[in-house]
Amino acid sequence: MFTTPFTLLALLSVFSTIADLGFVVKILVFSYILYWLFVVFREQQVILGLVAVIAAYFMLFHAISITVLVLLFFVFIVMSGHFQFIIDMGILPILGMFGLHEGQAEDAQMTLIQKKLMDGQQLTNDEIEKFKAHQHKQANYEQRANQLLSEGARPH
Repeated sequence: MFTTPFTLLALLSVFSTIADLGFVVKILVFSYILYWLFVVFREQQVILGLVAVIAAYFMLFHAISITVLVLLFFVFIVMSGHFQFIIDMGILPILGMFGLHEGQAEDAQMTLIQKKLMDGQQLTNDEIEKFKAHQHKQANYEQRANQLLSEGARPH
């Protein structure tokens, strides 16, 4: 069968469009997974940065098929609650033991300090400094919330 050069150009145009759509899918999947990683690891910037670089390498520059990326996307959508549970109950406490996740440790320390204050016990200088830093942080949060509310932002 005889094909004209225009037919070949049309086929190349279709293949080029499919390749461009594949790159768009890669960007969409990467952006969703990067957002999910940010939400989960926002306090651990080192882990977030390392995982983001690894994810970018494999998703954007490594030859992973679009099918695998779409499956990854749906796994993160469907299983994100399970992943969050595993991270919150398994990984973050382990990181806390090594001092890499201080959110829960700070809350536990503040609970102990408040209990000591309620019982009338004497606080150490270190505990006093932590308590003052916590109060300062709380005041900053409240000031920022009041500022946002005064600018017109309303809570949901």
